[in-house]
Amino acid sequence: MLNPRNALIDNSTLSGVERLLGVSKVVNLSNIDHDICCYEKLVSSILLYDDIKMFDDYKKHYSDRRKDVFKYISVIDKTDIDHNLLKERSAEYAQSQLFELSGSVPVGKTLKFFEQLFLKPQLRWNIFVSSEYLTLSYLVSEKSEENYVNTFAASLGNEYTDSQRTVNGESSGALIRRDEQEAVDVEEFIERIRSKNPNYSGLGSKDTLMKLVFAYGWLAERSFFYEAVGRASNCNPIVSPLRDAFALASTGLEPIQWDENFVNIASKSAVSLVKEINNAVDSTAIVFTLPFFTAWIMARAQNPSEGLDMALQLKSEKEFREARDLLSNLSVLPLKEKRAEIVKVNKALQAVLDEIRKKYVYSGNSGSFLSFSVGLSGPSLDFDIIPQSLKRILKFGANPVSRMYRSMVADIQNVERLGALHDKMTIEVRKGKSAVYGGAPTTPFFMKNKTNEYGGPIG
Repeated sequence: MLNPRNALIDNSTLSGVERLLGVSKVVNLSNIDHDICCYEKLVSSILLYDDIKMFDDYKKHYSDRRKDVFKYISVIDKTDIDHNLLKERSAEYAQSQLFELSGSVPVGKTLKFFEQLFLKPQLRWNIFVSSEYLTLSYLVSEKSEENYVNTFAASLGNEYTDSQRTVNGESSGALIRRDEQEAVDVEEFIERIRSKNPNYSGLGSKDTLMKLVFAYGWLAERSFFYEAVGRASNCNPIVSPLRDAFALASTGLEPIQWDENFVNIASKSAVSLVKEINNAVDSTAIVFTLPFFTAWIMARAQNPSEGLDMALQLKSEKEFREARDLLSNLSVLPLKEKRAEIVKVNKALQAVLDEIRKKYVYSGNSGSFLSFSVGLSGPSLDFDIIPQSLKRILKFGANPVSRMYRSMVADIQNVERLGALHDKMTIEVRKGKSAVYGGAPTTPFFMKNKTNEYGGPIG
């Protein structure tokens, strides 16, 4: 192989996998579906990359345990790169990413971040008699959306945990700017609001504002950091679902990971894989929107640990070796030939999907279509929009194949459809003594611009 494919998987993603494997206890049960998405990232990386690497900047206790659990992942040491310089630049980048508000709602890049997550946060007063509590609440249109909000809130907690486990990982979070005023830290921001409200009685339940602003800054730092380490070590960064959303919303990060849309082309067994998964989940309608590699593996394995062992064995099989060769060879072709090859790849894919489509068709609001999803960092194909997908690939000029970012909300919803396979995925989970499903403040969307005796948006 001319150009071996290397993946750099971040510590936050590996932490999610550890919780599924029972290595770490789960305290917030709302993390589980998020952790399955992390598992999909690891399985996809095993199958689609020649080598997987992790960066060793966790504190010794966590680092030693991680190296023992993931013996097949190579380690990049801080001495292998200019760690201090990259960390300094990452911190500078994080400080430049303001958490921007207009009135009570996000704007600018901050709004783009939440749009990627299909979330609508709003600063509101939670009123109890004559006391008013500053609360960051999430606007929801229906009750079912609360589960996803809780998953998002749990993933914010993971960012804080990640910072605590990282050597010198302390961060003060992002600065806040509201209505074009001077940017300040979150404590000063709260003080300004408190001074203008004589009924101010503190922060609302769960301190969601503090957690969110801290996590936003840490997301910026870690997203930039892993992109930089990836460049320095010739690796494609594979980051946690929340960091994918941040990277997509941020124009300051140059995408460098290969778009994985082509992987199933090299495999002539795509149809048989789908049939196997279909038999396992006993459904023809949702099979194409599952975390594909996880579903395929867990249709055979009895638990996530066995699934990872199976993926490591399958890695050497012909279809996956050919898939990696294809992706590697694309990277060294001249631009014109690369574009021509991509067109061939998409045509070949369409032929494969045509055969599947004849037997398994999913009907949606816009008629029959085929959706083919392979996890947060893996292939993502929609039968009816292949031309647009191709245009997106080709528009990047000298770098025509760009990083594929995924929608966290769509993947979380698809994880919920795993059915019996979902039970297999959680069989090794160890619950902490006080494990509960987390919650986050929510407000009916129709109350966005309304105030009543229980609360309203901040002025």
